[in-house]
Amino acid sequence: MNLRIQTYGKQRKGTSSGSQLMNCEDGVPIFDVLEKGLQDLADLCDVVTEKFTVAKDGFPKSVPTEIA
Repeated sequence: MNLRIQTYGKQRKGTSSGSQLMNCEDGVPIFDVLEKGLQDLADLCDVVTEKFTVAKDGFPKSVPTEIA
């Protein structure tokens, strides 16, 4: 699975806690952007699971194998 998170503007090198991190132009650490993207993906999976469960529960338990 590929996950692409696109930010706008140029990236610049910055420091945070002594390590080199890439920051967005507005100063947000790129790892914060990645974390939000992953959280959004997890939220999307929760919605898909919920909708699937509702649809599955609404489906008849037994489906006739032959059409009369």
